[in-house]
Amino acid sequence: MISLSRVTRRMAALALASSLTVTGFTVGLSTAQADEVTQDNYELASTDAQVTANRTHTLALADTAVANTESWSGDWGDTHWIYDAKHAVLIIAPDRDSTSGDSPFMEDAEKSIQEWFVKTYVKKVVIAHRVKLANKNVLKSMFSNCPILSEVEGLGKLSLELLPEEDVVDLSSMFSRTRVSSVDFTGVNFGKRPLKTNSMFYGNPIADFAMKGLPWENLLSASNMFACSGIKNITVGYPDTVVKAPMLSAINQMFMDCKNLSEVDWRIEAPNVIGTYNMFFGDTALTSADLNNLKSQNILDSGGMFQDCTSLEHALLGGSKFSSGFRAINMFSNAPKIKHFSIDKETLSKLYRYGDNGRLPRIDAQPALRWYDESLDQYLTFAEWAAYQTDGNRTLDLDA
Repeated sequence: MISLSRVTRRMAALALASSLTVTGFTVGLSTAQADEVTQDNYELASTDAQVTANRTHTLALADTAVANTESWSGDWGDTHWIYDAKHAVLIIAPDRDSTSGDSPFMEDAEKSIQEWFVKTYVKKVVIAHRVKLANKNVLKSMFSNCPILSEVEGLGKLSLELLPEEDVVDLSSMFSRTRVSSVDFTGVNFGKRPLKTNSMFYGNPIADFAMKGLPWENLLSASNMFACSGIKNITVGYPDTVVKAPMLSAINQMFMDCKNLSEVDWRIEAPNVIGTYNMFFGDTALTSADLNNLKSQNILDSGGMFQDCTSLEHALLGGSKFSSGFRAINMFSNAPKIKHFSIDKETLSKLYRYGDNGRLPRIDAQPALRWYDESLDQYLTFAEWAAYQTDGNRTLDLDA
């Protein structure tokens, strides 16, 4: 069965192709073919038995039009773009520096079919010359839902020079549901502008991913940033140093449902993060989550943070603290393999008193597990550790 939405898009695309001027010639349909499509549209409203045949015929005509299209072009504000259909390459600002439109790229309702065509078939994007961004939101969802896009070249040519320093630049969903394996923002002067990276790489199936030039210290929110993606391992931040990100407040569901993710090395100190709920929810391959560098001082909601992490052995949260009235429902539910656990002493006591099952690793084991602290050379249960008085807010490394 061919979906009605697919037929509708193809028919609309066919209508576009029948009048679209392309490099060297005018694409598409003869008068007879156009009449044929019109007749098909009429017949689609006829008997159920005839509908499937008419759809198949219309789709074949649309596919022929697509196959015969060599290239087409458009404008994003003052920025020209050309799509090379033969090589599935989109070139933005091909011949000169320019300024973007006021709306996000390829979100022009009047050209929606043409833009749907490009997004559906493009494999590579090249930004050839400098593009000055007209406002803080124009990069949002820029390449989202380009299902076979695998390469973006020239991101460093994006310019924020027209934006005030206090603007929050929105990179949300910029590469979501694509196949892009690396991004390089080297050359972009972000200044101190806060960045929203929510769902930036959501649903990207690529396992080996690399990113350069993003100023992690500027992050404001990163919820769902890599959710439902195929990544295996990731360093959040810079490999050789720990950087402070004082504006970062939300990392909820950041890696939720990443079934291939096995290890996370967190290298951002973010004292003002308040939301970590469902951060690693359902990451069944995750074996190690080192968040010792996070050092949040005011976590408000960590519910489901490691829920259903059935392979997790190392959960390191040393130095992070919880606010009064925090939520931690099912924080460690169904994470049965944790054997190395790092946590601030005061935080451990709060979690134990919280009263919800799953609030601490393997808390419901019978008999109660005894965890060892090397610096104190003691084996104690969580109940005993929660009551144990040490100087200040110690970080305890616990081994079952």
